[in-house]
Amino acid sequence: MANEFKVGDVVMLKGGGPPMTVCELPEVDGELSVMADWFDGNMLCVSDFPAEALVLWDGPIFIPIMGDDGANPTVMEITGTVGLTKEN
Repeated sequence: MANEFKVGDVVMLKGGGPPMTVCELPEVDGELSVMADWFDGNMLCVSDFPAEALVLWDGPIFIPIMGDDGANPTVMEITGTVGLTKEN
């Protein structure tokens, strides 16, 4: 299978799950593997997946932006190439 992914892509398992960021594209035993990371709460998780098990993420990506006082985070949504839009 030709590699459709590149480092920095956001992907998810075909069966569902959280958005994950492609961080490396190693070849394991002659087969394309995709190393991806994601957060489970505050814990960073990293694992290898067969490329055939993944699809590009097409949903919104949300990131927290802390307020000036270090509390009350604002959630920002990355919407394609448009940039950041405020989400309450």
